[in-house]
Amino acid sequence: MTAAADLAWYVYAVMPADAPFHSGAPGAATVLPGASIGQITSAKGLAAVVSAVPRRLFVAGDPVSRAEDPDWIAARASAHHDAIVQLSASAPCLPLGYGTMFGSADAVRNWLDTNAIQLHPALRRVAGQWEWSVTLIADWPRLAAWLRTTDPSLSALSAAAGVAAPGTSFLVGRRLARAEADATTACYEAGAARLRSRLEQRSWPLLLETKRDYAAWSVLAPVGTDVAAEFADESMASAEMGLEIRVTGPFPPYTFARAAWQPQQDV
Repeated sequence: MTAAADLAWYVYAVMPADAPFHSGAPGAATVLPGASIGQITSAKGLAAVVSAVPRRLFVAGDPVSRAEDPDWIAARASAHHDAIVQLSASAPCLPLGYGTMFGSADAVRNWLDTNAIQLHPALRRVAGQWEWSVTLIADWPRLAAWLRTTDPSLSALSAAAGVAAPGTSFLVGRRLARAEADATTACYEAGAARLRSRLEQRSWPLLLETKRDYAAWSVLAPVGTDVAAEFADESMASAEMGLEIRVTGPFPPYTFARAAWQPQQDV
């Protein structure tokens, strides 16, 4: 039997305190097999959905820890997600990331109360919505090849590079490389601007995700919306030039939940 001092409150999500919730419902998913699931409510109308779990299982370096077992982590993260999907299907829900734990019920209540001013509007924002991810990914060599056949200046430079004398081929090749880099970047940015404009036309809440090599947005769309189908025509046109519009979802609103306490860039 686990001593109370060794237990932690594992938090799945935040919900309105008056939202439908049935503790111990048949088939309810929990992060650990056999764990019970319940709520800790705050004075400001919020509830955290929680399980009491053995803290040491999740703490790296502890002799009984499973935190460095990838198979165990994958199974627990999947169970965490399943629990959140069930919760999101019944009421507005702000999911927390896998492994979020507090040392006491009072610590959970304090966190809810401290963040209440952000959590309440965030819950209203995600009500009746699911999250999708929309990403524009470039196949750069394919995009460059497409531009060489469609951009007159690149076509001319490419032809010149093919027949340049040995003394000038290096310089012509460098000019072509710089021109291709500029053209592919400009083409990608134009594609991203078109995609963002189409997203904005639908009045869906958007969050721009900062990525190093590509543009990505998290989108909130009403339950039942097929966001992928909305971009089928744009996807086909973009694919011809080497740009892929990748749409995944729907998911519980993980990104919009993080934005409630970790400010991100709205677009």
